[in-house]
Amino acid sequence: MQELVELGVSWIWMGLESVNSKYAKLEVKDTHELTHELREHGIRVQGSTIIGLEHHTPANIAAEIEHAISHETDFHQFMLYTPVPGTPLYREMKEQGRMLDSVDLADIHGQFKFNFKHAAKNAAWPRAKPTNHRRSSNAPTGPPPRSSTSRCSTSPR
Repeated sequence: MQELVELGVSWIWMGLESVNSKYAKLEVKDTHELTHELREHGIRVQGSTIIGLEHHTPANIAAEIEHAISHETDFHQFMLYTPVPGTPLYREMKEQGRMLDSVDLADIHGQFKFNFKHAAKNAAWPRAKPTNHRRSSNAPTGPPPRSSTSRCSTSPR
């Protein structure tokens, strides 16, 4: 940690999936502790969470999102699980007949909608309400102030 501080690192991007994701990186250190430690040393954390992993279902997606938000990062992005042409995931989904032809390749970055048939596709997913996350013209434009109670701006609270 001291090395990061001495090197002048001010931001770290960190993937924050739940323990249900089975990523080996989650076995090394508790991500809540790491996020807290980084922020205590003045290093801001951008959390990133993938939504729509194979284990995500309507029954557990809210808990998965709450887990991500509970890290109290300075900024958090949520991206859709997206098979991209040329990757092993894309080949696997294509072989399984799960790729959707109706998705424009311009949206393969995973922001608009899934480009594949999710394993839980027949389950009843909750409908998200559209929101406008644009800043008001009088909102501050610089980095957020340091706070031990920072919350994700997409938090449903």
